[in-house]
Amino acid sequence: VKSPKPAFREAGKFASAAERASSRVVLGHLRAASNPRGVPKSRLINLSMTQPYTDGKWIFCHNGTLQIPDEVAKLLGPWRSKVKSLNDSEVFFWQLRKFIETHGGDVPAAMKACVRETWGLWEACKDRYPDKKSPYTGLNALVSDGKSLWALCHYPHKMGHTALFSGQTWGRMSLLRKGGRVLVASEALDPTGWDTLGAAEIVTARPSGGRIKVTRETFDPRETA
Repeated sequence: VKSPKPAFREAGKFASAAERASSRVVLGHLRAASNPRGVPKSRLINLSMTQPYTDGKWIFCHNGTLQIPDEVAKLLGPWRSKVKSLNDSEVFFWQLRKFIETHGGDVPAAMKACVRETWGLWEACKDRYPDKKSPYTGLNALVSDGKSLWALCHYPHKMGHTALFSGQTWGRMSLLRKGGRVLVASEALDPTGWDTLGAAEIVTARPSGGRIKVTRETFDPRETA
């Protein structure tokens, strides 16, 4: 269920979708539109630009801005023809799909490969973007194959700012394990039980022996470059 309109303007539709959602993995995504290409708003706010993005069993959503989507798109190879919108997040999705395939389905390795490739591209093109400080403001992302969930927490642009409701550092996602379920959110949704993820961390939650196994891996974005 997707809509380019704000959830607060479609409260009934949003509540209905949340109430009907039933799956091993459920993703909910709300965000403000990013616009690194500076396209007119009339071309930016529409259904094709609205996340999450899907490809077969894969579903993906992203918070942050990929500042150099055209440069990343040029390296997508056959995946480039699948980009249907002007949303920088869609380019990030297909970059991740490319690396999931080339890394044999290893999603954490693919996530780190995205960071490595993006920084490599930035070093070659940053002189063309004097108004930009880095190739992305943030790469916070959730991706699932319908059975497992992976979360990439990496949002360095607003370090020092705080999240909307919790007071935690902006962009530092939160993890909760409760009642046999695993929740990953942009910030803690209530006062107790949440762990704040690191500045560059990948979480994997997958079924294992009737339970959900959670693994966490931190990485150095500069080392991956």
